[in-house]
Amino acid sequence: MPWELRRVGGQSHPLHNFFLSGLAVAMLGPALLAQSAAPPPRTPYPSAQSLIQSAMRAQAVSDRALQNYEWTQQVVIRYLRANGTVSKTQTRTFLVSTIAGKIYQELTAKDGRPLSAPDRRKQARKLLRQATWPRRHPRQAARRQAKALAQRRALRRAIPWAFLYQLRGVHYSPGYGWAYIIQARPNPAWQPPDKKLKILKYFSGDIWVSCGHPRVVALQLQLFKSLHYGWILARIEPGARIDWRSAPGPNGLFFPASLHMTAQARILIFKHYRMDYTETDSHYRNFQVRTASHISRPKPTSFPASRINRRK
Repeated sequence: MPWELRRVGGQSHPLHNFFLSGLAVAMLGPALLAQSAAPPPRTPYPSAQSLIQSAMRAQAVSDRALQNYEWTQQVVIRYLRANGTVSKTQTRTFLVSTIAGKIYQELTAKDGRPLSAPDRRKQARKLLRQATWPRRHPRQAARRQAKALAQRRALRRAIPWAFLYQLRGVHYSPGYGWAYIIQARPNPAWQPPDKKLKILKYFSGDIWVSCGHPRVVALQLQLFKSLHYGWILARIEPGARIDWRSAPGPNGLFFPASLHMTAQARILIFKHYRMDYTETDSHYRNFQVRTASHISRPKPTSFPASRINRRK
């Protein structure tokens, strides 16, 4: 984790700063020195509430833009024994896109190995069904996309009010420079406008907001209440931890970079799982949609025909 250089309401000792600067030079070299030339944010700092609201507005821009991108996603799931040792590991690699507002994962590799010919054909059939569904059912596709956008918009609007925020200080990281560290704990006075947003009342933790242009660059959350899912009686036990990071993407946008979660889950009372989940997102690229006459601008409800034709 990035080291702390300043705290709200106090200053670091000069020798402490000198030691950290020397350590940074030794470990990270000239690249870090070039970035650390940027001065820290001036005091007084903005309020935590205003920072979260600004970050949610910036997040809305990235969410809309993400629909026009495809990217590579690797998922590693480690199942743990009671003593913490790994009993089983699964690795999956996907090519991810958005089709009519819904995230679609095209499986490309299992455990580091490319798919077999039958599996490739199966994925190609699934891709064709997903890609042509909006054209065959335009009204349903429009409703589904509108619903997905409304759910994300409702989440962004709820986050500034669902928690009580406290600005803990500022930190420097080689990845994204200076960031405000904001502690978040559930707001007891907040009532979820939708039952799906009730999940926000189950988490507390820290939110990292970049100082230059307020964006959420990291989340460190912990589940402190049991979380139940659906009629199958699945339950995630308290103590689950989530570490989410974003990173600069194309065109000055910030896109998801990694997600790490450790959790204990119970299904149907008698099945108990301990797992370590890691998701890495990379290689964001703006795809082009091929029409009958030309290459058009990407559309949220469209899908790159070049990928479809490649799998026919």
